[in-house]
Amino acid sequence: MNATLPKLLVQDVMVTRVFRITPDMKLWEVAELFIKKHISGSPVVDQNDHVISVLGEGDTLRLAAEHGLDVTVAECLPHMPSLDKMVTIKKEATFLEAYRLFLKHRVHRIPIIDGNGKLHGLLTRSQVLTLFVESHYGKKIQNQPA
Repeated sequence: MNATLPKLLVQDVMVTRVFRITPDMKLWEVAELFIKKHISGSPVVDQNDHVISVLGEGDTLRLAAEHGLDVTVAECLPHMPSLDKMVTIKKEATFLEAYRLFLKHRVHRIPIIDGNGKLHGLLTRSQVLTLFVESHYGKKIQNQPA
């Protein structure tokens, strides 16, 4: 690992423009969001922007197979991880702490929240991989959707 990476804080590398899923969305709307925005998952937030769960492509496929595409996220919440069972991190944490969480829990994304559970950003495996390559080779990688 590059020597400069452990000095970074989560707030230095997190994405703050996060696409959000709300409980009133239907699963087909969630799938459409993933496809249109070229993302693989997103936090589920309440009306006050507090994280209540997270939903990825795999979860969406599983829930759609079990309940159909017209069911709302709210109806699926009992089958999704609650905030107390999710991997989250604070923006003041170090990048190294976040990296260790990715390795330990094998998650695809980590919501960045404050002490009240309010969403401040997101850190993804793709961002971590990009940081490794960019810091090692000293060049910026242009992110272009497929």
